[in-house]
Amino acid sequence: WAASALGDLARLADASEAIKEAGGVGALVELVRSDGAHAKVWAAEGLGNLAGHGPAYCTAILQAGGEQALTELSRSGGDQAKKNAKKALAKLSSATAPAAAPATAPAGSAGVTAAGVEPSAAAKRR
Repeated sequence: WAASALGDLARLADASEAIKEAGGVGALVELVRSDGAHAKVWAAEGLGNLAGHGPAYCTAILQAGGEQALTELSRSGGDQAKKNAKKALAKLSSATAPAAAPATAPAGSAGVTAAGVEPSAAAKRR
């Protein structure tokens, strides 16, 4: 039930700040990685709700390992868990993308992923 309550509270801006400050982001990421199918559904929804509150929340999710946990869940969870994980990943991606990024980066320019990390040289050649 804790995952359900956090997921619901994460919809509210004031509660989201309290969740972030109390370390709730890490707790939600751990619930996404847990064995409980119900907890995964609610935790992924909660992370998506938090990500919808802006870049500071997205940064906290990324720092807690949320992108990897949500990606894994989006591939291997139950139907609702996959759906919630994909929504959360979309919010993470849109909130961390540069606002005025060109459609295609100029040749030789350094790109940055949603996680804020420059891709490796091998990844750039693909």
